[in-house]
Amino acid sequence: MKKIKFIILYIICLGISQNVFSQDKAITNDEYNSVISNASPKDDKTAYRITSITNFYNGKKVESTRTLITENLPSDRKRTVFAIMKDGLITERTENITIGTIKYSKKDNNDWEKTDLTDPNSNVRRMGAITSRVESIDCREFYIINTTLDKESVDLYLSYHVSQNDKTLYFIDDRHWINKEGILLKSISKVSKIIPENVTSVSTRDYFYNPNGLKIEAPIIAEKTK
Repeated sequence: MKKIKFIILYIICLGISQNVFSQDKAITNDEYNSVISNASPKDDKTAYRITSITNFYNGKKVESTRTLITENLPSDRKRTVFAIMKDGLITERTENITIGTIKYSKKDNNDWEKTDLTDPNSNVRRMGAITSRVESIDCREFYIINTTLDKESVDLYLSYHVSQNDKTLYFIDDRHWINKEGILLKSISKVSKIIPENVTSVSTRDYFYNPNGLKIEAPIIAEKTK
């Protein structure tokens, strides 16, 4: 039975991918992963800012939006700002700044908290919830297209993934724009359920290298009175 399901799913995947990407060059999973890994920014070598926006849909309406800004300086400094927005209002905001082995964290309007990452008590691992294993069968196709992004010649790497999980069909469309120097410029990931047109989420990431005026400083933390 499982073999029959996989054959049916593979036919769906192959039919859709050939229809969408029939003019593109097919590549292997290993080739795809290697290129994306090598093109991604390296913390110890590159100053960068990544802006990520993910919209979650209920039908055609955006139900919520999650934003993540990641900034990095190769001098061992990193800053992330994460926020969730619903109905035009920010419902959650978290900011983290790491300088060397010191991490500063702030959630919503609470005070900053300082953590020494070398302290063994600061990195307590928590056991995750145990979830039931769901049968999953899938197929994947990988392609490369020569195109342009903002008038710059780039290679567009695509991954098309069709998966049946717990009797539900999912379509995952990942796209990465990489310039001729092998640098990742933009990524978009779209997830659909049951049919490709029923989009449940779209995530867009833009990469900016050596942004002007990028500084990552420790926040001012008020002394707590006893």
